[in-house]
Amino acid sequence: MHKIGIIGHKTENLQDPEFAEKELHRTLDIITFQYKDDCAINLGGDRGIDLWAGNYCLEKYIKYHLFLPCLPNKFSEFWYDEQKNILNKQLEAARAVTICSSESNIEFERDVTLIDNSSFIICFWSGKKIGRTFEAIKYGLKTNKIILDGFDELKLITNSNIKKEG
Repeated sequence: MHKIGIIGHKTENLQDPEFAEKELHRTLDIITFQYKDDCAINLGGDRGIDLWAGNYCLEKYIKYHLFLPCLPNKFSEFWYDEQKNILNKQLEAARAVTICSSESNIEFERDVTLIDNSSFIICFWSGKKIGRTFEAIKYGLKTNKIILDGFDELKLITNSNIKKEG
């Protein structure tokens, strides 16, 4: 079974959320065509790319595994009700759920666990060399994961892409 990790920005950090969601759907279509029933999507359950991917998996009957940084009620404590309802639906339908910490909302620990449990990663990244998505990419490269750019025709992301200028 191929376990494909999806990571990316929250909605408010995306320059064009509509484009991002379309690219995500296109990418999931390619992956599920390629691997058929021999894949599961690993998701972080967060607002933006993660929730969109979870919804698409529900619609298309794609198997997925949710990795949450903490218990769902703490994780979504400050979300809108609609976002909480979406997460709850995804929790009910998930093939598996992993709670990375019951005490704290440490999203990087969740990302590490998701990356460690994935065959490869597809990242929806703005290219900014700061933030949680950037740190997750650095971790994935450090641990020799294949990381593909969901915004750029699934091109390989390498160490040269993440080097800071100057």
